[in-house]
Amino acid sequence: MSTLVLVAALLFQDAKAADEAVKEFTAAFNKKGASEAERIAAVKALAATHHDETSKVLARVLGCGQPAVSIEAAKELAAFTDVRNTAARVAPYLFEKVNVERTALRIEIGKCLGALKDPAGLPTLHKALRDRDLLVAKEVIEQLAVIRRKESVPVLIEYLKLCEYAPSSEMLVQLPIQFDNPNDQLQQQWNFSIAVSADDYQRMRKATLHEPLLKALRDLTKEKWETYRGWRDWWAASGARFEIAKE
Repeated sequence: MSTLVLVAALLFQDAKAADEAVKEFTAAFNKKGASEAERIAAVKALAATHHDETSKVLARVLGCGQPAVSIEAAKELAAFTDVRNTAARVAPYLFEKVNVERTALRIEIGKCLGALKDPAGLPTLHKALRDRDLLVAKEVIEQLAVIRRKESVPVLIEYLKLCEYAPSSEMLVQLPIQFDNPNDQLQQQWNFSIAVSADDYQRMRKATLHEPLLKALRDLTKEKWETYRGWRDWWAASGARFEIAKE
């Protein structure tokens, strides 16, 4: 058997296995009265088959509206480093309307994008740095240090500036409040937002994000600057020739 024929046969077998896995998943997931546990089991079973089609289906689960099920899908997709375009499919769900108040799920999506280490996820992660949910922003900072891309350095530096500024207005910022257990459906029904002053929000932002920002920048660059001005001046002088050191 020639190499080309053998490759074609293997691809056919992979596609057939993926098709069967998707069919079994669909039947289990959409079964009338399917419990949360049954849907989580269906997600795990589907994730055992790494393929473009299973990646597509699992990514859609991120917006299914059941936080515990979506969290499981994000955890499973983190291992799909061998399937192209997985990060591009996962990334939009960080800002999906059904997920915007679900901190635990959004953190898991951030972790997934970090594990995939695909530059396709960077635009979404860079946007999420300025998310009003500070726990999500903190996770994003940590994952940008994991992905290790040069283009993240100036983005982190600019956000450091935002963390250091003193607010001058009395505007209110809406912050999501999420209970600790994403598996408790009653708790999830009572998630809500609170309004805090810009002054209080800025203090919270600096307390939550300033040190993680400095740590991420130091991990990426091996520089030791303490303030936005120091990082800004270093980048202006050295950014053009800077390269991320290989680990």
